Amino acid sequence: MNGRLSEHPLAELISETLTQGLTGALRLTRDRARAALYFERGALQYATTNLRPFRLSECLRRWKTIPEEKIAPLAVLSDLELGARLVSDGLTTPDQLASLRARQVLESLPPLLLWTDGTWEFDPGISVAEALRVSVDVRPLLAESARRLPYTVIAARLAEADELLSPRHDANASGFDLKPSEAFLLSRLEFPLTLAELLAISGLGEEEAHRAIYVLVVSGLVQRSAARRALDAEHGHGAAARRSPAISSAPDKPTERDEQLEMQELFARAEAEDFYLTLGVSQRATPQEIKRAYYSLAKRFHPDRFRRDLDQATRARIESAFARIAQAYETLKEGATRAAYDLKLSNNNLAST
Repeated sequence: MNGRLSEHPLAELISETLTQGLTGALRLTRDRARAALYFERGALQYATTNLRPFRLSECLRRWKTIPEEKIAPLAVLSDLELGARLVSDGLTTPDQLASLRARQVLESLPPLLLWTDGTWEFDPGISVAEALRVSVDVRPLLAESARRLPYTVIAARLAEADELLSPRHDANASGFDLKPSEAFLLSRLEFPLTLAELLAISGLGEEEAHRAIYVLVVSGLVQRSAARRALDAEHGHGAAARRSPAISSAPDKPTERDEQLEMQELFARAEAEDFYLTLGVSQRATPQEIKRAYYSLAKRFHPDRFRRDLDQATRARIESAFARIAQAYETLKEGATRAAYDLKLSNNNLAST
């Protein structure tokens, strides 16, 4: 699943992921900027970007939570390595590091949410490494981004006057700091109304009303009948993802390779539920598709592609993760071993139901 942010803004993609309870990695590309957001059953678990101001070392400098002289020698490390060193050197605790990572995620998302061009790709079934997971409520950020997006973007998203808008009765608005116009429109939406009807009773100017409605939509408080859904819930959950069409592999030579993002995706693939998700293919994939997926991943994630000066623990983890990809290929490339593995998966699914 992939597309352009001009057609599906990031706030809508995140909102879909939350409301559908999807698991996977949402990767963004805009010129040389790259970012990745990881979700687990509809909850945002982590977000990272190669934009320098939002690297962990830069965030720590800005927050002044750790002395500059302690950060400077470690600034060359990836966020993953830096976090581990901060804890091992006694500069922070695991709980404090989790709070710092959560703050880093919350600060890095607002500029991404304002991207109106670029591309996105959703890779279902991928989870982020346990050590990087944070607990954040991203919905207020979605609302704020809707208030700041260019009006031309919002008007294009709400162009059908006869589209039905319905309140989401399972959504809780108590956690939102809605503006008066937004709260008023939500109070008027006791039952489904067309966009034209809601605009007529709002008493607001067209731009203000459109923007307030869009805030309610991306916040998950209002459901649209004509929403152009980008993500498929069937492809975002464990066993269902295994029945999905083949997941497109990332290009063999990523533009502006970012080692931190590559490591995090490598670790996520290694921790996937099964070998099909590790390789990013459907359970119906042909031997040729499995082979192509493996060789594409090998070009991206072979241990030799990562810096030689990585610390021993990170290097060992990379090698272990790549060994998992190789193991997945060795298991699925041959008919007999693949059939035995499929039977094991089927038995595990039956046992879990």
